[in-house]
Amino acid sequence: MHITWEQTTLISAETIDKTHKKLLAPLDHIAQALENKNCFTNQSPFTFAAVPFDTNYQKTILDAAENVKKAGCDGVILIGIGGSNLGTMAVHAALSGLFPSDTTPKLYCVDTIGDDESAQLRAKISSELINHTKLHLVIISKSGSTLETAINAKLYIELFKKQFPQNYASRITVITEEQSLLWRQGEKEGFNRLALPKTVGGRYSVFTAVGLFPLALLGHDIQALCKGAQEALIKTIAHTNPSIHFGSAKTPFDTTPWVTQGMLRVSGLNTAATRATILHHWYTQGLVVHDSFFFDSSCELLGKWYRQLLAESTGKKLDIHGKLIETGITPTVSIGTTDLHSLFQLAIGGPRIRGTTFYAVEQNNTSITSITSISSSDTSDAPINTTPLATINAKLRESAQIVYHEDNRPFMTITFKKNAQDIGNLLQTHLLEVALLGYLLEINPFDQPEVERYKKEAKKLLKL
Repeated sequence: MHITWEQTTLISAETIDKTHKKLLAPLDHIAQALENKNCFTNQSPFTFAAVPFDTNYQKTILDAAENVKKAGCDGVILIGIGGSNLGTMAVHAALSGLFPSDTTPKLYCVDTIGDDESAQLRAKISSELINHTKLHLVIISKSGSTLETAINAKLYIELFKKQFPQNYASRITVITEEQSLLWRQGEKEGFNRLALPKTVGGRYSVFTAVGLFPLALLGHDIQALCKGAQEALIKTIAHTNPSIHFGSAKTPFDTTPWVTQGMLRVSGLNTAATRATILHHWYTQGLVVHDSFFFDSSCELLGKWYRQLLAESTGKKLDIHGKLIETGITPTVSIGTTDLHSLFQLAIGGPRIRGTTFYAVEQNNTSITSITSISSSDTSDAPINTTPLATINAKLRESAQIVYHEDNRPFMTITFKKNAQDIGNLLQTHLLEVALLGYLLEINPFDQPEVERYKKEAKKLLKL
């Protein structure tokens, strides 16, 4: 995975380097967090970054998944909301595609509690169970008391009790903090249980059992996912420890520019710090919207996972000093090439409040071609020129980027392959960048006080 930053008048390489110096302290804290790879004893707020290195925890998760798969597992019913399910949904969609084969394990996500949607999904799952589809129920709530999750969990536990009265408990796994209400319920009823580290918040938890367990059940290579995350972290902290080397670079940034299609590009070696620095600078220049523009429909949920991460981490009333600031970056998600025909006009013709990250996704299938030109010859055997669809897609993305450049609209590009290792690298890079961005904004990127406010009001209204 690599990143390029398309140069505009909004920021210079010198500004990046100057701002980066402000990140040396949190980068050192991240490096220190890595010294303790036990995510249950690590008390650092950056424990999330060290989780992919906790091989004992990974083994516990893999062993639990293997035990379930031995009994047969055709798919997963995942009950959770927000950080409890977005990561799994995003990785599964990116790796399996929008139209997976019939042999691909099924994933049913139960999060919201809209009446019609809930009824339709429950009817579909009931039909699957009646037809002997072996579905494993996974219930995830860090606190163990998330309202929507608790409501849905009750409905589906009752469904499993009715369908499998003798052995329903073995078909259910709960993932939560030890001694939470959900943990104690699982202990009482004999469910499988996996613990969550207390210092890792929900939206930062994709490399805990929250993401790894259901992804393992779905047949994905979670060790490769963690390897990619490890690479991203090592790349981020390499300069803080002389014993860690990444390539031949001596500094966090390679500011040697090169010209491609008339655009001056700067490649960021320390991807997370580069992105945090640029996002912060864009925000100070009035770019309060950030658009994730994926040129692959199966990656849309990766954008929605990042949307939650960026929104909840940067949207804060108060800074770390208690001063009212009401800060935040509004994240949006676009899909190419579809949104070239819906949102692109606004992006280029509208107000200059948006920074964009283009995601160039290297395709796994490049065999499909399309006619792009036909010889003017009148003969029946005239040559037909064909071009792979993947190439056409890439050229359409590049054409959009040229227009961005010509109109002086700032953007970055991230290129990655749709495999577990690159996606793990991408997810960890985003986790690190947002944590570092919080430091630059002088806010706490790990809490969510306004979300807690709505939860309290909901409990009052429902008399809970």
